[in-house]
Amino acid sequence: MNVPVLRFLVEHGPPLDFRTVGKLIMENRHIEIAWWVTESDRVQIVLEALKKEDKKLIWWILARTRFEDASSQCSIRDAIQCGPNNVSQWIQEDLSGFEECKWCFSPCNNKMEPITGKRKRADNI
Repeated sequence: MNVPVLRFLVEHGPPLDFRTVGKLIMENRHIEIAWWVTESDRVQIVLEALKKEDKKLIWWILARTRFEDASSQCSIRDAIQCGPNNVSQWIQEDLSGFEECKWCFSPCNNKMEPITGKRKRADNI
């Protein structure tokens, strides 16, 4: 399908659900759709691509789109760090030169401690 026609359909047609977005991007390889879908959908696509070790898709989305929400960046960063070693290393080597991808390599600052339901008391130490 022609990219301008595809863009017109995505922008002016009914909203695409994640399943349709995933099918168009991951199965039919219309990666350019990532430019026109929500950030949360792009996060999910990147997470799926990391699971499938789809380096071309990971590279395209990380290098050509922006993730401005801190939780989006943190989700992707955690998935990269917890993913297969070869993919993490490849991302580090291949994308470290891109200014817009620098956030992929720094640790999340907003990690929360798990809630245990118990309070620590100073006099119990």
